[in-house]
Amino acid sequence: MNTPVQKLYLGGPETEAKLFDRQSRYLTYHRPGDVEMLRVMIDGAVAGSAGYWQREAEGEAGYEIGWEILTALQGRRIGSAGTELLVARLRPVARHRFVYAYPTPENAGSNGICR
Repeated sequence: MNTPVQKLYLGGPETEAKLFDRQSRYLTYHRPGDVEMLRVMIDGAVAGSAGYWQREAEGEAGYEIGWEILTALQGRRIGSAGTELLVARLRPVARHRFVYAYPTPENAGSNGICR
């Protein structure tokens, strides 16, 4: 997941230290209604990840959501399906009304998921 192509819209690959820090944090992200980072699986294999965390936007508490699908699997609605399942998982435990995502305008796939 940490390749130049995979991180094209996310500022490029991360250093080993930053990657270790991120992975360490993700391992603690399992508090439903607060923060979760989950694997997206297809036929028993990891296809990517999707998660949410609390964030304040325009003075109101809400959630930010993010996802990442392996380049070879993009364009097959896997990101959309994973994101839909994540929102369905969040809905019954959510403490906030709104969910936000912030893809770059150039990232057509992620903008499609938002739509």
